[in-house]
Amino acid sequence: MINATIYYRILAGSIRDVSSLVLSMAESGVKNIVLVSDKGFYSLDNINELFGNDINYILPLKRNSLFIDYSH
Repeated sequence: MINATIYYRILAGSIRDVSSLVLSMAESGVKNIVLVSDKGFYSLDNINELFGNDINYILPLKRNSLFIDYSH
């Protein structure tokens, strides 16, 4: 049996800084978090913030991301 907790918080569309999400995760008290967010939160600074706080994440890449190889 999998024991899971779902916690969500709706943020204004203008917020693109992941630090507000890190604060929400700390307030929830949940450990072993996987953050699932939209592509608006994808940035090197946000990835570093998540990595530095040992938070797993799923963030879609923007279409112009250099990580996507469209040559095939």
